Amino acid sequence: MIYAACIFFLVTLGSLILLLGLLPNRSQRRLQELEPSGEKTDWVTKVIGIASPLARLSIPEGNWETSPLRIKFINAGIRNTNAPVIFYAAKTLLPLVFALAGYVGRCWQIWVLSAMR
Repeated sequence: MIYAACIFFLVTLGSLILLLGLLPNRSQRRLQELEPSGEKTDWVTKVIGIASPLARLSIPEGNWETSPLRIKFINAGIRNTNAPVIFYAAKTLLPLVFALAGYVGRCWQIWVLSAMR
């Protein structure tokens, strides 16, 4: 039970830190509204910049225009050109994150059990 609570806490904390780092706060949004439209920063460009190297690890070779995944994205209403980059980056990163969380959880469990003896 404590293990699940710790994982929940870590995932929630990590998501919060990620969102606070990527999304502009209230004052930044006001300043962006005052700037000319060409100089506005977009959080999607930050995510794409981070996700592009990860997506290269699992993106298949071939023509994107005739891909069945592209048709699924279009049927789901996702027509952004950056959708496959984010999808394949998540497909690469999530197993690594869950494997690391499992490893850390197991090490923590062994440490707690050895401290109880």
